Amino acid sequence: GCHDSDLTGKNWGDNEAEFEGLWASNLTHALPQLTDEELLRLLIEGVHPERSDMYVMPAKLYQHVPESDLKALIAYLRTLEPIGEASPPPQFLPETQAAIDAGEINTSVEDVAVHAANLPLDLGAAHERGRQLAMVTCAECHGPALDGEHGFAPNLDMAGIYDRDQLTKLLTTGEGANGRKLQLMARVASAEFVHFTPDERDAVVDYVLARAEANTAP
Repeated sequence: GCHDSDLTGKNWGDNEAEFEGLWASNLTHALPQLTDEELLRLLIEGVHPERSDMYVMPAKLYQHVPESDLKALIAYLRTLEPIGEASPPPQFLPETQAAIDAGEINTSVEDVAVHAANLPLDLGAAHERGRQLAMVTCAECHGPALDGEHGFAPNLDMAGIYDRDQLTKLLTTGEGANGRKLQLMARVASAEFVHFTPDERDAVVDYVLARAEANTAP
């Protein structure tokens, strides 16, 4: 999602103007410089072996990915042949650097701690798979506890207005209630959620609906 479809990297400023000059690395060049242990720590702790701090890297989400999946991911990434040019080091805009210096923008390490301390509602073993998937995916926009990010994404209690078929359609197409096209959700659905297996999609839908029912019950 960040490193582009061929993993050759892109300027994060293309997504968020304040991060102009922060490159999601060309992984085909960056990964051979890291050991498996360093890469695993980068993925789940947000710690780079050479940089003092990282920003935007979603270790806050990857910390909830099973270790077996992370090892499989690393094994796949090791098969990549170098393509294109290595990405430049981060070079923040002056105003962004000022915000970082003032503590207004979290490091990836700080985001990991926030997400670890604010987990979504635990509904037991029957919904554990859906909860885990939601922490890896939905939490990116809807916050670590899925209770929303002010001015950006709503509390997922709003899923209670959907039935299972409607929520499944939302996840796969980004189409909301009454056929309303949700622009951000449509982009995420087409780029990421479309890769869910049917079982994974069902698990997320079941958990999100059960969470909404539990949180809104009289």
